Amino acid sequence: MKEKPIVLKESFVFFSVLFFMSHASSRDLGVQGPLFAIEEENLLAVVQRKLNSLAQSGKITELNTNLQKKMKERAENPVVAHHLPRAFKNRSWLFDPSILTKEAIHDHKGNIVVRARTRMNPLDYLNWGVPLLLIDGTDKEQIEWASKTSGNWVLIKGNPFKIGDENTRWVYFDQGGIIVRKFRLKHLPARISQKEKRLLVEEIFLGDVK
Repeated sequence: MKEKPIVLKESFVFFSVLFFMSHASSRDLGVQGPLFAIEEENLLAVVQRKLNSLAQSGKITELNTNLQKKMKERAENPVVAHHLPRAFKNRSWLFDPSILTKEAIHDHKGNIVVRARTRMNPLDYLNWGVPLLLIDGTDKEQIEWASKTSGNWVLIKGNPFKIGDENTRWVYFDQGGIIVRKFRLKHLPARISQKEKRLLVEEIFLGDVK
């Protein structure tokens, strides 16, 4: 008599797989390799290690030298914010430096010394001092004019260190063009001086460009 083939039902196969998986998952397989605690390396230690490595290789000295060189080049060649032409005529106007306070100003004891929305003129409390002479440091005629005129030199363009050494005087630079924008200058050279409680702004015509 021919035997019938054994047919396993799907449910039986399914539960058999679960049975073997449950036993397999509960077995202790032991330690398969060395275990290490998970730790983050201290950031300062990482930085210090890299600095030590750079110092030993001599690269840190090279980096410092390059940084100093770049800083010197930037100081000697400031970014020019405005390229102003020579004045083609004399022009002048008065500038009111008064400000309107948005909030009350208190002293160190909390007492109100200036109320909110009060108009204040700084020239009521201090003097402007010597005039400001704004010049293009690459224009020899503007430098000659400034050397004959009383005031502090403020460059809009040029090397302040070189010009200062050549003329034996302190020379400033209008960083970011703050003065030019504040006083709405359009031409050079220019002079800013005090006239009573306001500031006199002048653009000076030096003659036709040769």
